[in-house]
Amino acid sequence: DKKGTEIQPGQRLGPINEGSPLTLSCLVEGGRPPPTVSWFGSKIMLEDQTVVVTRSNYIQADLVLPELTRSDHLKTFTCHAKNNNKINPLKQDVIIDMNLRPLSTKIILPESSLVANSTADFTCESQGSKPQAQIRWKINGEYMDPTLAQQSSAGGDVTTSKLQLVPQAEDNNATITCEAHNPRMQVKPIKDDKRINVQYQPMVGLRLGKSIDHSNIKQGDDVYFECKVDSNPEPTRVVWYRDDQEIRLDKSGGVIVQDTSLALQNLHRKSAGSYQCTATNYLGTTHSNAVDLDVKYAPVCMVDQPTVLAVGRGEKVDISCRV
Repeated sequence: DKKGTEIQPGQRLGPINEGSPLTLSCLVEGGRPPPTVSWFGSKIMLEDQTVVVTRSNYIQADLVLPELTRSDHLKTFTCHAKNNNKINPLKQDVIIDMNLRPLSTKIILPESSLVANSTADFTCESQGSKPQAQIRWKINGEYMDPTLAQQSSAGGDVTTSKLQLVPQAEDNNATITCEAHNPRMQVKPIKDDKRINVQYQPMVGLRLGKSIDHSNIKQGDDVYFECKVDSNPEPTRVVWYRDDQEIRLDKSGGVIVQDTSLALQNLHRKSAGSYQCTATNYLGTTHSNAVDLDVKYAPVCMVDQPTVLAVGRGEKVDISCRV
């Protein structure tokens, strides 16, 4: 070989990385007349051979391959030396053993829908690597704990990695990546990406409109509530409550219900209370936080009819004003 190491007959040379150059020298001693030395691969004579006579009276034929390809793996190269047509040529074989980079990587998603907080199994298959490919997983560009995956070889050049993951709601629309590389080769890994769809029960939050001063709401004002819903799939129903009683649309009464918003027009004293909203999808129903609505109002006399008090002259009397 290029380093000057003698290769024994039938010996496997390598493993040599795919894409690397290869130089083999065939040295032939003796023969009269001097022999012709040639290289063959798959019974085809190879060109681009350099034949020189060394100082030690060896005839040397060099085979130079600028770049080994996958087709060269386990290929037999043979050096022939002959100087007549009466005797079979002398020959020596060498078998090329190679390290091969992966050809493909594919993620197989679970057959059933991904549901938050439920275990899901992902599979990655890589083909073409020799030896077995090393597989790593990422989610949104961050490498995952390798203990979550188990790797095996299905025989031949197929490597399989199974990842067990418990996705969370925040993983919805995340990108999961499988990378495969040959640990013996300093080449860029090949990868497959999949965007995952994680379904989860609604997450609900309630608040008063941004422009409303929560501490200074008066009778006769208009207010509105915003029910923020994060859900996959989208909610099939949103319901509003005051003091645990369902609120229904009442335009004449100034109650406007529109999916995730509630408007109360011309507030009454009775509009005060604890407000909540709920959202429902096929995974369940979630209640929001409670928002207390405090409605300020002007004093009202408790007695709206004149009252006559009969009092004797000089008698002390207490008169109360109740509001």
